[in-house]
Amino acid sequence: MRFLRPLLYAALGALALFPIALVGLVHALTAPAPATVKAPDDLPVTRFTLTLSGGVNVQGWFMPGAPESGGVLLLHGVRANRLAMIARMRFLNEAGYSVAAIDFRAHGESNGDKITFGQDESADAAAALSYMREKLPGRKIAVIGQSLGGAAALLGQGPITADAFVLESVYPDIDRAIDDRLTAPFGPLGHLVTPALLVVGRTMTGLDPAFLRPIDRIDKIRAPVFVISGVCDPNTHINEARELFARAPEPKAFWAVEGVGHEDIYFRTNAEYRERILSFFGEHL
Repeated sequence: MRFLRPLLYAALGALALFPIALVGLVHALTAPAPATVKAPDDLPVTRFTLTLSGGVNVQGWFMPGAPESGGVLLLHGVRANRLAMIARMRFLNEAGYSVAAIDFRAHGESNGDKITFGQDESADAAAALSYMREKLPGRKIAVIGQSLGGAAALLGQGPITADAFVLESVYPDIDRAIDDRLTAPFGPLGHLVTPALLVVGRTMTGLDPAFLRPIDRIDKIRAPVFVISGVCDPNTHINEARELFARAPEPKAFWAVEGVGHEDIYFRTNAEYRERILSFFGEHL
């Protein structure tokens, strides 16, 4: 039986390290993603700061569009910042729309102690929409939310009161979002880790998975909805995106993007993305 001892010691060692690994993973998922954010010289943006409760300062850019045209609020994905929205700002502004983009708390140049997967970021989205309403009184304002950005537009006290929603690669609930990200690299073993990670995550951060469910909030939208997702997305499976879409109220549209994963869909589809987005806004803004 001596030959079993090394296996036993290895198993005990793995069990001892498992909680430590979970703590490290939670920290990695929620740690801030600060960055210096500078607009290109040829992008005529106006910087603004939104001051929220708890001493959170959200940094953003605004570009005015054609008189009487609507506006579009751009909300980036997790661990990104408003630099990721520059290409969208350009083509939307060229089409006449006023545009704004922010750094969520704990991202880019906005302060904050942790990423909350849309729960607290929802307050940032609501404040940015209010800012645009002040800049564009009486005009319709849409939102494009990418991944985290889409979740933030739906969660918290939301959905925010935008006049049209474009939701790109948005997770339906945090349980499946975590499970998808664990099973992609680890296969079925990931299913075993997910429940433990959610428990540790709630203990460390106070985030309740019951409130991180965009799928339970999308039916409260009172505006047109356009759901977009990559067919090959390992982080938000296309069937999950279809399930989210099924809960959305009419009028609504769905685009399953062939050959695209959990990445910036605009840069993979370019002209088609611009055409579909401008058509959607042309009809509803």
